[in-house]
Amino acid sequence: MSWWWIRHRRSSSRPSATPGHHGADAVVSAAAFWSALGFVLVIEGLLPFLSPARWRRGIGQLMELRDGQLRFVGLGAIVAGLFVLWLVA
Repeated sequence: MSWWWIRHRRSSSRPSATPGHHGADAVVSAAAFWSALGFVLVIEGLLPFLSPARWRRGIGQLMELRDGQLRFVGLGAIVAGLFVLWLVA
Protein backbone atom coordinates (compact mmCIF):
# COMPACT_ATOMS: atom_id res chain seq x y z
CA MET A 1 0.00 0.00 0.00
CA SER A 2 1.41 3.36 -1.01
CA TRP A 3 1.67 6.43 1.18
CA TRP A 4 -1.06 8.33 -0.71
CA TRP A 5 -3.66 5.72 0.25
CA ILE A 6 -3.14 6.32 3.97
CA ARG A 7 -5.91 8.44 5.47
CA HIS A 8 -5.15 10.42 8.58
CA ARG A 9 -7.72 10.63 11.35
CA ARG A 10 -9.30 13.97 12.07
CA SER A 11 -8.49 15.71 15.29
CA SER A 12 -12.22 15.90 16.00
CA SER A 13 -14.87 13.23 15.72
CA ARG A 14 -17.41 15.84 14.59
CA PRO A 15 -18.09 16.22 10.88
CA SER A 16 -16.58 19.21 9.13
CA ALA A 17 -18.43 22.52 9.14
CA THR A 18 -18.99 22.43 5.39
CA PRO A 19 -20.44 19.05 4.44
CA GLY A 20 -19.92 18.07 0.84
CA HIS A 21 -16.80 20.22 0.49
CA HIS A 22 -13.76 18.05 -0.02
CA GLY A 23 -11.03 20.68 -0.27
CA ALA A 24 -7.87 19.03 -1.59
CA ASP A 25 -9.86 16.11 -3.02
CA ALA A 26 -11.74 18.55 -5.27
CA VAL A 27 -8.45 19.96 -6.54
CA VAL A 28 -7.11 16.49 -7.26
CA SER A 29 -10.32 15.60 -9.06
CA ALA A 30 -10.12 18.74 -11.20
CA ALA A 31 -6.50 17.99 -12.04
CA ALA A 32 -7.39 14.41 -12.92
CA PHE A 33 -10.24 15.63 -15.14
CA TRP A 34 -8.03 18.04 -17.07
CA SER A 35 -5.28 15.43 -17.37
CA ALA A 36 -7.76 12.90 -18.72
CA LEU A 37 -9.20 15.45 -21.15
CA GLY A 38 -5.72 16.30 -22.39
CA PHE A 39 -4.93 12.62 -22.85
CA VAL A 40 -8.15 12.09 -24.84
CA LEU A 41 -7.28 15.03 -27.10
CA VAL A 42 -3.80 13.60 -27.73
CA ILE A 43 -5.27 10.18 -28.60
CA GLU A 44 -7.97 11.75 -30.80
CA GLY A 45 -5.38 13.80 -32.67
CA LEU A 46 -3.02 10.93 -33.46
CA LEU A 47 -4.88 9.39 -36.42
CA PRO A 48 -5.55 12.65 -38.32
CA PHE A 49 -1.92 13.63 -37.75
CA LEU A 50 -0.38 10.30 -38.76
CA SER A 51 -2.76 9.28 -41.54
CA PRO A 52 -5.13 12.04 -42.67
CA ALA A 53 -6.39 10.09 -45.72
CA ARG A 54 -7.35 7.06 -43.62
CA TRP A 55 -8.98 9.34 -41.03
CA ARG A 56 -10.98 11.10 -43.78
CA ARG A 57 -12.17 7.72 -45.16
CA GLY A 58 -13.20 6.63 -41.67
CA ILE A 59 -15.16 9.82 -41.08
CA GLY A 60 -16.79 9.37 -44.51
CA GLN A 61 -17.90 5.87 -43.52
CA LEU A 62 -19.31 7.22 -40.25
CA MET A 63 -21.27 9.85 -42.20
CA GLU A 64 -22.97 7.06 -44.18
CA LEU A 65 -24.24 5.24 -41.08
CA ARG A 66 -27.88 5.53 -40.08
CA ASP A 67 -28.69 7.21 -36.75
CA GLY A 68 -29.34 3.89 -35.01
CA GLN A 69 -26.02 2.46 -36.18
CA LEU A 70 -24.16 5.56 -35.07
CA ARG A 71 -25.86 5.42 -31.67
CA PHE A 72 -24.78 1.79 -31.34
CA VAL A 73 -21.17 2.79 -32.07
CA GLY A 74 -21.47 5.51 -29.41
CA LEU A 75 -22.96 3.06 -26.93
CA GLY A 76 -20.11 0.63 -27.58
CA ALA A 77 -17.58 3.40 -26.90
CA ILE A 78 -19.36 4.33 -23.67
CA VAL A 79 -19.44 0.71 -22.47
CA ALA A 80 -15.77 0.20 -23.37
CA GLY A 81 -14.81 3.41 -21.54
CA LEU A 82 -16.78 2.47 -18.44
CA PHE A 83 -15.18 -0.98 -18.47
CA VAL A 84 -11.70 0.55 -18.60
CA LEU A 85 -12.58 2.93 -15.76
CA TRP A 86 -13.93 -0.01 -13.76
CA LEU A 87 -10.69 -1.94 -14.32
CA VAL A 88 -8.56 1.00 -13.24
CA ALA A 89 -10.63 1.78 -10.14
